[in-house]
Amino acid sequence: MEKYQIEITSQAVEHLENIITYIKNDLNSPLAARKTLKKLKEGIEKLDIFPERNPKLSEEKYAKEGIRKILIENFYVYYWIDLENKSVQIIAIIYAKRDQLSALLKI
Repeated sequence: MEKYQIEITSQAVEHLENIITYIKNDLNSPLAARKTLKKLKEGIEKLDIFPERNPKLSEEKYAKEGIRKILIENFYVYYWIDLENKSVQIIAIIYAKRDQLSALLKI
């Protein structure tokens, strides 16, 4: 089975940095920040094999673009698959309790 290359957009990197900074500084929990970062990275790395296992989003606009999501801890990781180049593009990481559609409009 051929593996996909994982690529993280600058926007998703910014989301990740903001999440970790918030947990570390605002919640005053550096240990939780490290654990969250580790789990998010591990979950994202698992998308290198069979990234199609997660369905496309049900909202038509995003389904047409092939956007999918996976829940990792308390965060949805949004991505699309580039079949031609065998890559997975991570486009957003959003806290699960946020209004997902409103957050997606900003990406």
